[in-house]
Amino acid sequence: MDAFPILHCFACKSKLEKKDQTLFCSTCKKQVIEKEGVWLFTEERYWGEVEESEMVGWLEAIKSKNYPDFKEAFYKGNAEFFNFTYEKTRADWVTCVSVLKDWRVLDIGAGMGNMAFVLSELAGEVYTLDKSWLRARFVHERIKKEGKENIWVAVGD
Repeated sequence: MDAFPILHCFACKSKLEKKDQTLFCSTCKKQVIEKEGVWLFTEERYWGEVEESEMVGWLEAIKSKNYPDFKEAFYKGNAEFFNFTYEKTRADWVTCVSVLKDWRVLDIGAGMGNMAFVLSELAGEVYTLDKSWLRARFVHERIKKEGKENIWVAVGD
């Protein structure tokens, strides 16, 4: 998804421009780089409910396995976290809000992407922001595996 027309510099609020894998501000010269499909608006750091090494393992597994096989193995080894990541009833609040197809929605603290994927079925565009590159990268892999074209992923704080 091409989010660049709506992005502005976090420092001076000027419109960002895209060149290769960099967003840059021609006014104040700030730059935002893309790393493996995820835009880094802040430095990389890990924070999460699971150990960083376990998150790295999940990321490697989702990238290397057939997606149904990954989900089955993920569920068998981490049923509670699988439900946290994939269970749509966690986003049952969306039934209380009218989300329209032409809306742009921001998921702040996107984590493993549960809410973003539910919202992507309702809204035209979903922008996710999380402070963990590993989790954002996991969401990016889910986007590719599930064929979603209306979710955009970034790291920010």
